[in-house]
Amino acid sequence: MNNINYKSDFDFLMRLYSCTTAADGSHERVYIGWPTWDWVAKFWTSTKANNVVASCVGGVMTNCYRDGDAIHIYCDNPRIGRGQLHVEFHALLPDKCYPDNTKDTYMSQALEVELVDGNPCCPSHAEVEVMLPFAVISAYDTARAAGFEGTAEEYYAGLAALPALYPQGGEKVLIYNTTGEIVPEGKLPIDVGAIVINCTTLAVIAKYIRTGMPLVEKVVTVDGSAVANPQNVIVPVGTPIQNVLDFAGLKCEPKKVLYGGPMMGTSVPSLEAPVMKNTNAVLAFDEKDAEDPVPSACIRCGRCVAHCPFNLMPAAIESAYNNKEPETLKALKVNLCMECGCCSFSCPARRPLVQVNKLAKAMLNKYNAEQKAEAEKKAAKAKEKEKEAV
Repeated sequence: MNNINYKSDFDFLMRLYSCTTAADGSHERVYIGWPTWDWVAKFWTSTKANNVVASCVGGVMTNCYRDGDAIHIYCDNPRIGRGQLHVEFHALLPDKCYPDNTKDTYMSQALEVELVDGNPCCPSHAEVEVMLPFAVISAYDTARAAGFEGTAEEYYAGLAALPALYPQGGEKVLIYNTTGEIVPEGKLPIDVGAIVINCTTLAVIAKYIRTGMPLVEKVVTVDGSAVANPQNVIVPVGTPIQNVLDFAGLKCEPKKVLYGGPMMGTSVPSLEAPVMKNTNAVLAFDEKDAEDPVPSACIRCGRCVAHCPFNLMPAAIESAYNNKEPETLKALKVNLCMECGCCSFSCPARRPLVQVNKLAKAMLNKYNAEQKAEAEKKAAKAKEKEKEAV
């Protein structure tokens, strides 16, 4: 315990620590250093009515200054009386969840400083430690402790406001429009340093970590011209689609039912098919809306190319598929197609371009598998000949 005359001005170093969870589940103490967020600290002994406040808010420091990575607190004419010094520390963390965009995280504890009467042998360099709650330590703080030397702005990704333009939510489209990175054919987002997680998945992961309960229900949009009461419903995974439609009510017998939305949805073979973990919508159409459009000849307008988010050539892909030319399909990068349906939707000839793209991808994948098997067969024969020669 550091003894200090309560009638004197005094100062001390305050170092901030927080906790993090190690890989083995144990708790580790992590040194925060100088906070990257605003903070306010109130010091008192016997009563909070007599206190000294130190803070750093908006870059303005009061009753403190930065001493390396520590906070140097000075109490000028404190008048806070005798007793053990306490601190009430508020970490003002940026958080847009709250109306003022700030989460006030509070911690109160006693410090290793005793204010006494008389003339004690005062230490020349008093230091105290303040242990903060788990929520205070940030990814940036952890990175700094691991040796990252950049600023918080350099470490954190910014908030990118993107226009509501379909198919903006597509994984590769989202990565390109936010980072400028292009995910190569056959590669995953992690190969360009990106991970895409939507808010629902993130919420389910958080719930699972907190409670141990996995994904057992989905919020499903039930809509379409055959549905009497379109609505969003919470549905247990595994529920037959017939039960979901019965709950929403039907105006007529549906002629076509889709898993998913109108652009990328797939036809349901039976109403006994279940709601799955990736089901976000069930659309039921009456006879008029379920009728397939009658295609006409391609007029070479180029709309399918102009509207493709990956600048593919759907009309050329259709021609290569009809002519059974897998090498041409490979050159046209058909496997990059995300099946968003923009080509079919924009086609004035109402050609089933996205459906052909799906079939073309299947054709190319079969061709690639055959080529791989043939190459492996030739390699095996060559190896046998080498053994015989030996």
